[in-house]
Amino acid sequence: MKTDGIPNYSRKQRNVVLLAWTTIVSILLVAAPQVFGQASLRPFPRRPEPVPDRYIVQLRTGSDPVAQSQRLARQHGLNIGFVYRDALQGFSAMIPPGRLKQIQDDPAVLLVEPDLIVRTASQTTPTGVQRIGATLNSIAGIDGNDSRVNVDVAVIDTGIDYTHPDLNVFARTDCVDYDFFAILFGTPTVCYDGQGTDENSHGTHVAGTIGALDNGIGVVGVAPGARLWAVRVLDSDGSGYLSWVVAGVDYVARHASEIEVANMSLGFAGNASTLRTAIQNAVSKGVVFVVAAGNDDQDIFGPDGVFGTEDDFEPAAYPEVATISALADSDGLVGGLGAATPYGPDDTLATFSNFSAHAAPGNPVNSQGGGIDFAAPGVEIYSTLPVANGSYGTGSGTSMATPHATGAVALYIAANGRATNGAGVAAIRQALINSAQAQTLWGPVNTNDGDGNREGLIYVGTGSTPSNLPPVVTIALPTNNAKYNTGASVSFAGTVADDHDTGLAITWSSSKQGVLGIGPTLSKVLVDGIHTITAASTDLGGKTGSSSVLITVGCAPTQSTVTSITYSLSKTKKDLNSIVTVRDNCGKPVVGASVSIYLWNLTKGMLWTATGTTNQSGQETFLLRSAPAGQYRTDITDVKATGLVWDQVSPANSYTKK
Repeated sequence: MKTDGIPNYSRKQRNVVLLAWTTIVSILLVAAPQVFGQASLRPFPRRPEPVPDRYIVQLRTGSDPVAQSQRLARQHGLNIGFVYRDALQGFSAMIPPGRLKQIQDDPAVLLVEPDLIVRTASQTTPTGVQRIGATLNSIAGIDGNDSRVNVDVAVIDTGIDYTHPDLNVFARTDCVDYDFFAILFGTPTVCYDGQGTDENSHGTHVAGTIGALDNGIGVVGVAPGARLWAVRVLDSDGSGYLSWVVAGVDYVARHASEIEVANMSLGFAGNASTLRTAIQNAVSKGVVFVVAAGNDDQDIFGPDGVFGTEDDFEPAAYPEVATISALADSDGLVGGLGAATPYGPDDTLATFSNFSAHAAPGNPVNSQGGGIDFAAPGVEIYSTLPVANGSYGTGSGTSMATPHATGAVALYIAANGRATNGAGVAAIRQALINSAQAQTLWGPVNTNDGDGNREGLIYVGTGSTPSNLPPVVTIALPTNNAKYNTGASVSFAGTVADDHDTGLAITWSSSKQGVLGIGPTLSKVLVDGIHTITAASTDLGGKTGSSSVLITVGCAPTQSTVTSITYSLSKTKKDLNSIVTVRDNCGKPVVGASVSIYLWNLTKGMLWTATGTTNQSGQETFLLRSAPAGQYRTDITDVKATGLVWDQVSPANSYTKK
């Protein structure tokens, strides 16, 4: 195809043809508008969505984030965004091209990671409130008399309509940063207390499920009248930046003496160390984080099933949070006798709900759902909407399941007291896992749980404690984060304890090799790479418990590097080839990597852009037909490879075509 004013380039074999030279423009990434009802369900991108030139900088422990951000801004021309002080020591910034390596090498900097796009995960007593037993809970006291649960809950979302007559909005802050002039001119960004409402509907819907008043109008929440803290981190499209979300968690950590639980019905694909650190620090102050599993019908650890890689769905993959899957329930009753829903039969896991084949290493709780703590109703949930949007409506998604669990956490805290540290948070999560309604009690024989890890349904009514708890599996060998040489024999040893049964078998498996064997001990030679080793045991009542550790065998590929950029001419001397070679940190070719480049003719001031995929030799050849004479340089703008992080180094190179 030929376009007026643009040269016509063609493609030869696997060579990537460069796009026409052009000026560089800014691109604003936006999401489709959120619509409540069936259309509110939205899957998430399966790869991270970085934003050009926007980064989050985490400083080393003990650094002064204000002083260091100002120093780095002066030295390198940064435009500072948020300065994080409570959940994280660091800041967000726009870093000029060519300055990233200097920032990463600064002695005060621990790490720099891209800012990412983050998205929402989407008096009548709603069926979900009935289904989890909230109407039978004495602390909830649902009777139409507006008694209020004495707990503070942060809703980290699109904001809450604070004028809604059915909600007890106690405080609000707005971390959505539209102040582009402040960013461009170096003024630090802040969350504005007392500001922000819900321009999307998502956050208000979530808030109603958590704590709508028991006042005889509209709907009632799981923890009626709980004090709601509206922490706005997503915009009117239901999307935002990772830096905004980190600022919201920083706000929650600052108020951790008041806020007991935080709801995060949002997520993104990626491996964001800064957000995890922020949540870890807030959890260490006693805040329980309840998070949506996601709506992609995939493992929360992504297609590779490995925790800590860029295809993880976060923050759901973090072991420090309670991750919630979604139940399809149409009648608010147990038994599977209700009408089928748009996302599966009554009392089965919703067809869109993410799952977890195993728990992340270091998870402090033992759940039958692996990395999922429990399920909650998440299909056609009736709740509050902004008054301007009709006050009430339905929504579907793990976003709608999560606030049921958040309300349950609030009820538990109201009855038993709050956590003051990470161990206390884990104890609350474990108590609710232990009291969850087992899938064998839901009704249907097939509950649509395809991963073998059968999380229970959050339940807060009377008679909720199951008579049979899952086995507790302990791994003695290998130890977590152990390293082995290529070809070494790895020893496995573990024990299992159960409240009813003895002599239970342990099944060992690897995320890279599948089932390894059965027994309390065994030895195996494993292939090179990072393995999540899981030991699982099922008791006679069908309850399964498991434990996992992470080990590395041989050289584990974790990083991709562009090792060379070379040039060649065609036989006619008219066409120019720019040949890019990519290898991993083990020295092996990276096959199937997506490589994006700028090709400059410095003499004529011309620019071409292109993206291609590396071959079996780890190379991609970019072909420019009828290349003008002049000095050429190739800049690597991005390298994407499954399980690998690009080191962001573009090797020096130059070629002069006569």
